[in-house]
Amino acid sequence: MAKPWKKIDGDVLGSTNAAISHAGGTDEDAAWVRKGENAKRLIAYIREQRGVEEVERAAIELAIQPPSQYRGDFWDERAKAPYWQYPPGWKRNGVLAQLLLLTPHFKGLDASHVESLLDRYLVADRSAEHEGGYRAAPRNNSRILLPEGMEGLLTFPKLDRLASLVSGKRGWGDINKAMLYLLGVLKEVVPDFYDWTHGRVGPERHRLFYATACALAEDAARTPGDFHVLPVQSGALYAGYSVRAARGHIGARPREFGMPCFMAACLIVGNPGRIAKGTLAMGCLGTERARAPRAGGDFHGAPCFNWNDDRPKFDSVSPTAPTSGYGSASFVLPE
Repeated sequence: MAKPWKKIDGDVLGSTNAAISHAGGTDEDAAWVRKGENAKRLIAYIREQRGVEEVERAAIELAIQPPSQYRGDFWDERAKAPYWQYPPGWKRNGVLAQLLLLTPHFKGLDASHVESLLDRYLVADRSAEHEGGYRAAPRNNSRILLPEGMEGLLTFPKLDRLASLVSGKRGWGDINKAMLYLLGVLKEVVPDFYDWTHGRVGPERHRLFYATACALAEDAARTPGDFHVLPVQSGALYAGYSVRAARGHIGARPREFGMPCFMAACLIVGNPGRIAKGTLAMGCLGTERARAPRAGGDFHGAPCFNWNDDRPKFDSVSPTAPTSGYGSASFVLPE
């Protein structure tokens, strides 16, 4: 495939010929790129000169910088824009509002510390927190600003505590038990939810990505009670990237990790309406999916939550096929 990026004067910008021809620009537009001008400035210039929405989308597709400095294999494996977006009008709940929706499904788990965990982060005010609002300001008095690219905070149970809610299933790991439990919760709270796996989420099909497992274990060890509170984004940052490309970019960003499917399920329960028709699917790169049961260690795919067959669905996505309707979710583990 044609690579839409190249280095110009030390800056990663869109390929001059591709960007200009695709956006219907002029030689003057091309000069902006060749000079190494900031990508956002190029977008603003083209918008001012044309005022055409289609031109803006084309400029964004070809001139915006990639999400990281990763330049390994498949780093630019991305579908063409425009990329699908979150559902119109969907708003992320604040942590305390999420907790009200989550705790009825996790009887016996200790959530008493969640509000104190929230105080680690720089929040505009307590009322704004209920609406997912955060203040864009530097770290202050040891409070943590949401990392770049993250959209808000998510609270969710620790993996081992969640797995303890499932009896039986000898030989299953915590990730497998947790996902089985949460698929049951999703069937209760999400109208017409469909599990494509039919509960087949055992260790022969799904496992926790190693880096994600280490990050969750680190946070669990330093966090009291049974719930985490961590910064997340639910797909938009990596919209259009293939699974393997997104894994490369996530791994190149400081202390960022692919979101596992049990965590994504908690996001859906605590923030209703995230998965809807014609909107961005949410890939769960923190969970690896085997191509087939006992596939000789071929755990390269990933599960996802999408809208398919006219219903919300737990599904899977190919690691090599980028699509404009898919984005990979992630979280950051603060220092």
